[in-house]
Amino acid sequence: MIIRLTIAIIHSIVSRIMLLFQFDYLIKSPFVSMLFGGYTASLQKPRLEGRESIADEE
Repeated sequence: MIIRLTIAIIHSIVSRIMLLFQFDYLIKSPFVSMLFGGYTASLQKPRLEGRESIADEE
């Protein structure tokens, strides 16, 4: 019984992690490029986000 419960829990966790990686791949890759891109990428990102927020308010 305990072994079956642990296998079920591990399976559910792994399946959720796989789904998260499928959906967050496009979100994580820009953050990775920001970390390795240096200060130039990190300075350009907030400017683009600021412009988008202004456009959304209008």
